[in-house]
Amino acid sequence: MNNSIILKTLLSILFTTSTAWSATLSGFINDREDGEVMPYVTVTLEGAQLGAISNTRGYYAIRQIPVGTYIITASRIGYKTARDTLYLAENDDARLDLRLETRSIELAKETQITADRLAEEQVIQTSFISIAADNLQQLPAIGEADLLRSLQLLPGIQSASDISSGLYVRGGGPDQTRILLDEIPLYNPSHAFGFFSTFNPDAIKDVNLYKGAYPAAYGGNLGALLDVSNSEGNREKFHLKGGVSLIASRILAAGPMGRGSWMIAGRRTYLDPLLAVLRSRNITVPNYYFYDFNGKFNQQLNTGDTFVTSTYFGRDDLNFNLDEATNTFINIRWGNQALSLLWSHIFSPAFFGRFIAAGSVYESETSLSFFDTPIHVKNSIQDFTLKGDFDYFASSAHTLTSGFSITYYSFLFTQKFNQQEQLGLNETPYLGALYLQ
Repeated sequence: MNNSIILKTLLSILFTTSTAWSATLSGFINDREDGEVMPYVTVTLEGAQLGAISNTRGYYAIRQIPVGTYIITASRIGYKTARDTLYLAENDDARLDLRLETRSIELAKETQITADRLAEEQVIQTSFISIAADNLQQLPAIGEADLLRSLQLLPGIQSASDISSGLYVRGGGPDQTRILLDEIPLYNPSHAFGFFSTFNPDAIKDVNLYKGAYPAAYGGNLGALLDVSNSEGNREKFHLKGGVSLIASRILAAGPMGRGSWMIAGRRTYLDPLLAVLRSRNITVPNYYFYDFNGKFNQQLNTGDTFVTSTYFGRDDLNFNLDEATNTFINIRWGNQALSLLWSHIFSPAFFGRFIAAGSVYESETSLSFFDTPIHVKNSIQDFTLKGDFDYFASSAHTLTSGFSITYYSFLFTQKFNQQEQLGLNETPYLGALYLQ
C-alpha cells in the first residue's frame, strides 16, 4: 500500500470521527442536601467508554459523543450514584446538571467499596489525601476538633511536640508547607503560640493535602501543600449550628440567597473571663483571647457564571501586666486577614475559566517594657494576587489545564529598643508565574 492510500485512509477516519462524534455534554455537579458544588465527581456514559471528572467548581464536559440515547451516571465516594437518560443529537451542546445524595458505608465493607470506587473513577494521585469536613470532626482532638492536629495522625506527617500544631511533612518543616484557605495563602495560621490552628472545623467543607507531586497549578512550593475550602453555605434552606468545647465556643449560620448561598461562622475563646476571676484574687495571670471569623457568599447566573466572595479574620491578643509600679508589661498581638473574589465563566461547553483576586495580610506586633524601658517589634507580610485558571476538556482521555498568576508582596520588619530603631526591613518584590498541564 503506497503512501497516498495510507494518507487518504487516515483522512477518511479523521473526517468520519469528527462528523459522527460531534455532540458535547456539560454541566455542574451539586450536593442534593445543601446545593454545594462537588469537585472530582466521575461522570460517565454507560456503554460508550466516555467520561470526565468535574473540576474544582463542580463543572464537567464530555466531548465527541456519537448520536444516540445514553444513561449518564455521576459517582463519588460517600455518595449514591446519580443516573439520568438523555438523547444527544449531532452537533448538540447539551446541558445536564446533576445532584448527588450522601450514603452511609458499612464499616465491614468500607475498604472494598473504597477500592472499587477508586478503580471505577480511574484516578490515581500519589501523595494525595482528601478529607471531608464530617470525617475531620470525628478524628481525635485535644479540647476540640482541630485541622492541623488531626492531620498529624496521618502517615508521613509528624509534629514537633504535643503542644505544636505545625506540620512536618516528609521531613519538611512547617515553614515549607504552603497553606491555602479558599486559594488564599495564610501565614502562620495558628492560635495560642501554635497550640491550635486558625481553621474553624464547622466552616470547613473539605481538605486536600498534597505531600508531594502536586499539580502544576500549585507549583513553586518548597514542601507540601494544604488546600482548605470553606463551605459555601446552603442553597436549599436556612441552617444554624454551634458548639462549645473546653477551649472556645463557635457558631455557624448559612442559607440560600437568590441562585446562590451565604455562610458566616465565628469562634472565640472564653478564657479571659476565667483569667479575670483569677486576677481578682491577686493571682498574676495574663489576659488572653483569640477569635476567628469566616464568611462566604456566592451567586450563580443563568449563563452559568458564578461569583464567590470569601473572607477570613483571625486575631490573638495577649496582655501581661507584670508590675505597674515599674511599668513592666508584655503585649503580643498577631493574626491573619484574607479576602478573595472569584469569577468563573463558561467560554464554551468544553472551555471553563476561573479568575481570582485575593489579598492576605499577616501581622505580628510585640510591645515589651522592663523597668520603663520599651521594646517594640513588628512583623508583617502582605500578599496581593491576581490569577486565572483554565480547563479545556479536549476529550475523555485528556484535559488541558493552564493558568497565570501575578503577586505583589510587601515584607515589613522593624525593631526598636528604648524608642531607637535597631533594625528595619521593607521589601516589595513581585512574582509572576505561568503553568500548563
